[in-house]
Amino acid sequence: NLSLKAIMGIASFGILCKMTGRENEAEIYMDAARKMAADWQKDTAEGDGTFRLAFDQPGTYSMKYNVIWDQLFGTGLFPAEIFKKELKINLERHANPYGLPLDNRADYTKSDWLVWSACLSDDKADFDNLIEGLQRLRIPGAHDRLVRYQDGQDDWLPAPHGAGRSLHEGTHGQEDLRFGLRFL
Repeated sequence: NLSLKAIMGIASFGILCKMTGRENEAEIYMDAARKMAADWQKDTAEGDGTFRLAFDQPGTYSMKYNVIWDQLFGTGLFPAEIFKKELKINLERHANPYGLPLDNRADYTKSDWLVWSACLSDDKADFDNLIEGLQRLRIPGAHDRLVRYQDGQDDWLPAPHGAGRSLHEGTHGQEDLRFGLRFL
């Protein structure tokens, strides 16, 4: 996922170049981002419709939430279908009652990452399953105290970093996509 962020960073710089009238530079950065996106798809593919957490870690998974920027910016670096398919597979394999964990290293995630990942699906049932998990993350009666689910046990544990984040940035991704937010 962090390599996706890097690819989108390079594409974003291309967008900024275009916005400031530097068309030649914009194309250089966008070409580099396109090549990296193609390489990423080839180098991280597991062969079953999913992609690795890291290039050298077969058998791993992660949410690909940073690819939401490819859709929001309209850059088209990645075929949307591959992430829709991967999200469906990962939901079947890795979801717990509180949503989809960030990756295979832990059983929790952040709400913004979960929402951005949900926005990669056009299947309402998959989207709803991910979002409904957020509601289960709250302890009844405790204001804004996020908790995490312990794999295989139906109990509440304190979130790894104490109280929940007061910021839930990016949680309107679905509306942004629906209304066609574009920066180009």
